[in-house]
Amino acid sequence: MLGSRAASLLSVAISHLFQTEFNADKKLLAFTDSVQDASHRAGFFGARTYRFSLRTAMQTAIEATDDLRLSDLGSAVWEHWLSSLPPEALAPALLPSDLVELDSYRRFVEGGGKRVNKRLERELLERLSWEGVMEFGLNTRVGRTLEATRCSTVTVDPEALEQATEILALELSENPVLDGADGRDLEPDVLRHFLSGFLWRTRIRGGVHHDLLRQFVKNEGKWFFLSKRRQRLISPFHGRSVLPRFVTDRTPTAGRDMVFDTIVSPSERRTWARDWAERVLGVDRKDPGINQLYREALRRLEGAGLLVRHDLARAGTAWGIDPERLIVTADVGVVRCPDCRHTVVLAEREVGDWLGHPCTHYRCSGRYERDAERASSYYARIYRSGRMERIYSYEHTGLLGRAERERIEEEFKFGTKPGAPNLFVCTPTLEMGIDIGDLSATVLCSVPPTTSNYLQRIGRAGRKTGNAFTLTLANSRPHDLYFHADPMELLAGAVLPPGCFLDAPDMLKRQLVAHAMDAWARQEDEGTAIPRKTGLLLSEQGGKIFPGRFIEFYRANETALTQQFLNRFDAYLSEPNRERLAEFAKGETVPSLVLGAFDKVRTELKDLRARQKRALTAIQDIENNPDIVDDPEMEKAELEDTRKILGRLGQELQQKYPLNVL
Repeated sequence: MLGSRAASLLSVAISHLFQTEFNADKKLLAFTDSVQDASHRAGFFGARTYRFSLRTAMQTAIEATDDLRLSDLGSAVWEHWLSSLPPEALAPALLPSDLVELDSYRRFVEGGGKRVNKRLERELLERLSWEGVMEFGLNTRVGRTLEATRCSTVTVDPEALEQATEILALELSENPVLDGADGRDLEPDVLRHFLSGFLWRTRIRGGVHHDLLRQFVKNEGKWFFLSKRRQRLISPFHGRSVLPRFVTDRTPTAGRDMVFDTIVSPSERRTWARDWAERVLGVDRKDPGINQLYREALRRLEGAGLLVRHDLARAGTAWGIDPERLIVTADVGVVRCPDCRHTVVLAEREVGDWLGHPCTHYRCSGRYERDAERASSYYARIYRSGRMERIYSYEHTGLLGRAERERIEEEFKFGTKPGAPNLFVCTPTLEMGIDIGDLSATVLCSVPPTTSNYLQRIGRAGRKTGNAFTLTLANSRPHDLYFHADPMELLAGAVLPPGCFLDAPDMLKRQLVAHAMDAWARQEDEGTAIPRKTGLLLSEQGGKIFPGRFIEFYRANETALTQQFLNRFDAYLSEPNRERLAEFAKGETVPSLVLGAFDKVRTELKDLRARQKRALTAIQDIENNPDIVDDPEMEKAELEDTRKILGRLGQELQQKYPLNVL
């Protein structure tokens, strides 16, 4: 646990609470101290626990299917789990959160989750196929993956690899391209390891073909072609994401970064490709024939069906491994380099081919040995458990509108729709007063401020049986560490009635305005009630009702209102603070503050509309003259998105309840 982040530890604990066979009540509250924390934790827990659930689903399908190809992993997961779950429950369990807005899924939910339509099934299978490519490709060495936990891995089709090795050896013997060696000098196992190491590195750098990557590869690795705008079903990438690196024969251009790994390089430049050829084949890394060697190797690998060829938009070619030629297996072995301690997870039948051969790590002189350690990690046990529990995480805070809050509370309590929330990440607003049904567990993401807060939060669980599991995480801050060192101070501390320091003029200024507004509201009739939306009172006519009528009332009754308010705090207010409040209530201070709040809204709306207009003008300029930007379509799409977002922000401002503006 040392060095782990609080959110990561909590996601593991929550995942375990849902995974364990000892918990039959798969619902949970996780308390935070702020709206920001609740929002962040809800998204984080949902994303992290989805990954655990998906890997469990994958591993179970892998163990149940013989000779499974990576290209078929998505459909294998779907077919395997259909034997234990109906499609109406399986689709929400496997669908990632970034696809919940798909039209096909929305129709499924709106139909009560009674039937998975063909389009949703097709889109889900394509996404699962992509997730398999990412799990054993670009993401394979990032985090607790199936390969990193030694649960499963992929191996290159041995027959295709043997075919490529034999043909390349024959080609090199007839047409030597290297100064130091030809095909007759190279042992078959040496040349096979040369190709195996090259393919292994290509795979872990993301060079695995998938239909969702076609445009990305064709356009030489431009991130835009991995965006949701271009590929709705792909997992989220952003501008700084590590992108899939295919292999290319393009020559690097000065001053231009290449996303893909090129096999072509000047003799004097030390690249991984040249270093690999030197250490495996025993040739000089400056040998001018190395570029041609890799070209021949790529041709033979493509001919054997191991690589898929892509013609680039400008010039040149890129290659990616065909997932049809990658076999997924749960029978794994591990080799380790004794020099740099680099490990490679392989299919057990492949381990012997790597023993005694050079390490794939750049410039390492070590040779692989079998790693005798038997890994048995917590994550491996989860993935092999065969229990897939999807966690649907929602935030529950005071910022939710009443209708939205009541809807998700109902779904949490009764599970009335597909993907209904079973984890609420909430603020202290859920400590009391809201019925969300019986629970068996609660999690506290930090140590609460007081004993009463602690008792309220843990008291949400175990109401029916008197028995519950509660977990509190102490963060690395003095308050939490104090109670971590002495838990009984919190568990058995005094519960004090709530109190407030009343001689606080800044707090009482707001209360004075609220007191005046209460007095005004009591004497008004329904015809002049406060409008429900701020937009209705921003016009001159709307403002006459509110805050106009309130301000008229305040000016006419200023002295009486102030005296009534001060009389309530006669025993608590010091004389200087009483004078400050009386001075604050005089004249135009209160009216100007109330009017100023709505003036700020008008100014903000005006600014949003001006920015919308500038975005629209920029779109028209690009349409009239596309040459003013590098990528007109992308620029127009981004500007249109900006314009729509600004419009939504304006609508939200106008729909805000007027008292919330104050």
